Amino acid sequence: MIQNIGIFKQLGMALSGLVKPSMYSRLRHQGAMKILLFVLTISLISSAITLLTPTITFVNSNTYSDFIDNLPEFSMGNGILELPEPYVFQQNNGIAVIDTTVTAYTNSDINSIMNTFSLSSSSTIILGSSTNILVYQSGQVSELSIADFCSLFKIDYLDNNNINDYLSSQFPIIFTIITLIGTLYYAFAYYVVAILYAVIGTIFGVFTKTLYSFKQHYIMGIYIAAFWKLLSRPILLFTDLSNKPVFLAVILLTSIYICLAQIKKEDSHSKEEDYVPYYRSTYNDSDNEVTPESTPTAQESSTNNYSQSSTPTSSYSGKFKLKD
Repeated sequence: MIQNIGIFKQLGMALSGLVKPSMYSRLRHQGAMKILLFVLTISLISSAITLLTPTITFVNSNTYSDFIDNLPEFSMGNGILELPEPYVFQQNNGIAVIDTTVTAYTNSDINSIMNTFSLSSSSTIILGSSTNILVYQSGQVSELSIADFCSLFKIDYLDNNNINDYLSSQFPIIFTIITLIGTLYYAFAYYVVAILYAVIGTIFGVFTKTLYSFKQHYIMGIYIAAFWKLLSRPILLFTDLSNKPVFLAVILLTSIYICLAQIKKEDSHSKEEDYVPYYRSTYNDSDNEVTPESTPTAQESSTNNYSQSSTPTSSYSGKFKLKD
């Protein structure tokens, strides 16, 4: 039973598990902190891969210059956002509406925007008023006040004249904040989705009589899901594949690997978990039970053997007389 595996060895075992799935079963005894460290590491790498390359490409491209040049006239300071006229930007399945004549947007305004622009519930909607910002995505609404936004990103006063300098100076901070948020999101997702893989692994284990516990299947599910999700990040980044088929492929591969991890036992399994020292072995006959006290040490055994070999014995107990 291997309970204390370092983070780098965990990463190596997770990588080698692509070829030898039984490596994942060797990770099923890891403690909560070891698992959390692995998940946070994978989540941080995934978040950085997802955000870093597109961000650098965007900043160094003409798209960024066009973005700065085409921003509507605005000013932000003292918790108030001001635009001379409403601004609407719509692309694909998303829309941003900024109207500072509105004091504060509420959740009911989301439905109004959906109806006005014929949007579906899967659309992404951003609403900005003079005092708050609403973001609707995947059926969930989050709200951030302009005052909190300025405090979070350390904005005293921002307008069209200084926004380029501000973004250049704050880029490392903004990127770090977004990356950390992404890291926590991925980590939470791995822990939740692992429940599904634990159920699949447990059902499969019943048929194969592997008899791993639900907790062990859950731990294996975390390791497999996190690593396959990490491998999917570059695929989404450098190919034209959409997120849905890649997401379904990750679910399928993770389900297959949690089953394969139970079929193919690791070579060292019997050595690590099934080995029982000689002095701990017992017999069914309680009179012949072997204990550490009753088992001779090597020195005692050697001494006994020497005594027995150096002391002559005879089974003849009768009297005899020498011949003259």
